[in-house]
Amino acid sequence: MNTEVKKAIGVFFISLFTLGLASIVFVYLISDRAKTDSNNKILYPMRECVLYTVTLGFYGFLWIYKLGRRIDVAEGESDISAQTKGSVLLMLPFLRSIGVSYTYYRLKMVSDAT
Repeated sequence: MNTEVKKAIGVFFISLFTLGLASIVFVYLISDRAKTDSNNKILYPMRECVLYTVTLGFYGFLWIYKLGRRIDVAEGESDISAQTKGSVLLMLPFLRSIGVSYTYYRLKMVSDAT
């Protein structure tokens, strides 16, 4: 098992054991790492965290979609991939830790390839 898979599994368990509170931290860290979305708009990590918190996690659906589209563009996809659609569905309340960890894994794989 490579290091990126281990880190994604760690993100999952940390988020799961803290009942989703760590997801806010991971939103900040992942947004900081991503820097821009698919439209090259700057992602401000603190703004993303505040929106995520104020909307009680519902902003997570849009956040995952924006990052998924960025990853799709980096991978050369012209349409929304099934992975992005699946990640958005995984942002449902009890699956949120899976969605965040999977997006983290995809972002790490794309950023390491470039």
